[in-house]
Amino acid sequence: MATSAPEVAAAVVDEIDRSGVGYAILHREDDLAAGRDISDVDLVVDRPAREVVEPHLDGLRDRGIRLVQHWPYDWSTSTLFFVGPERGDGAQVDLAFDPHGRGRYGFLPVPLIDGRVRGDRWWRIGDDDLTLYLLRKRRAKGDMTAVAAIGAAVDDERAPALDRRVDEIFSRFGAVEARAALRGTEPGALHRAALRLQRGVVTAVRLAGRLVRPTGTIIAVDATVDELAPIAADLGRVLRDVRVVAATELPARGGASAWSGSVVLLAGRPRPWLRSLVAQVGATTDPDERWDSVVGELERRARRHLRRH
Repeated sequence: MATSAPEVAAAVVDEIDRSGVGYAILHREDDLAAGRDISDVDLVVDRPAREVVEPHLDGLRDRGIRLVQHWPYDWSTSTLFFVGPERGDGAQVDLAFDPHGRGRYGFLPVPLIDGRVRGDRWWRIGDDDLTLYLLRKRRAKGDMTAVAAIGAAVDDERAPALDRRVDEIFSRFGAVEARAALRGTEPGALHRAALRLQRGVVTAVRLAGRLVRPTGTIIAVDATVDELAPIAADLGRVLRDVRVVAATELPARGGASAWSGSVVLLAGRPRPWLRSLVAQVGATTDPDERWDSVVGELERRARRHLRRH
């Protein structure tokens, strides 16, 4: 999953920027403004993703940009996937709204947004906050080489201010991890045990949410596997996992994967007992119409999923 067209991501951020919503791009604002390749766009926002994005979906659609998948992630982050006017173009936009810092990184939205600065085109978090965010993120991902490199770039004059800022932008739990990354130390055994418990709880919450509201989709299309392969390839430039499965092979192949975020394109008519469980789009021999039908169904489901989250 990736942003294959930075201009699509830029259009989404432009809408958020004009709306008056409190937000700040967490990192690589300059790369996005310059149109350089990025994997995704991470924003911290001052309200839930539904309130940030839903008012702009119709306007984006008029420009050929459509929301095709919504993943609730962590306690409070929503991952949104958009496709653009051209097939294969799209973007991943992550919106973090975590008022209590319960998520994996433990940062708090209000102080980050209060301390934001204007970047090349949009609001971004301040330089000190960026340093602390990257330290916390790299530590959480286990990239200790990057943690050491970022920490080595912090000079003695700047370190006290960063140390004070830790308590302002992180929850108490996140601050312990961020300060350890800043100082090059390790938290105590009790904290490490609590960290493992927290990760387990976050994972359980995420999996439970996907059981209740699956993030993937199964779409039955009256077409052959070969005819659906180009659609899967174009969607796969943006979405995490897109696969084509013959109708006779479901649910043995691809059924369970739709619960965890995959898009399964079902070639042919599903078995009668499965028809109520999958979306079906109309038959057409025109490749562009077939693409529009599949994307339209993904959009309908993504909007519904966003409203319910």
